Amino acid sequence: MIERLLELSVMNNGEREVKLHSVIVHETDTGYAQCFKEDAINPQMGEIRLSDIKFFKGGYGRVGR
Repeated sequence: MIERLLELSVMNNGEREVKLHSVIVHETDTGYAQCFKEDAINPQMGEIRLSDIKFFKGGYGRVGR
């Protein structure tokens, strides 16, 4: 779903072929978790629903379930 959102996004700085490489979630001030595209699309990681994504001016980010 994230790749489809990127495909439909209007780029403002001449970006081309923007693709999902990895997802980083900042869990604390000093720590984070990272997963890569293969992890993000793995059914065992759970479904990411459109309703789970919080949109805001300047970008988007996933919110907790």
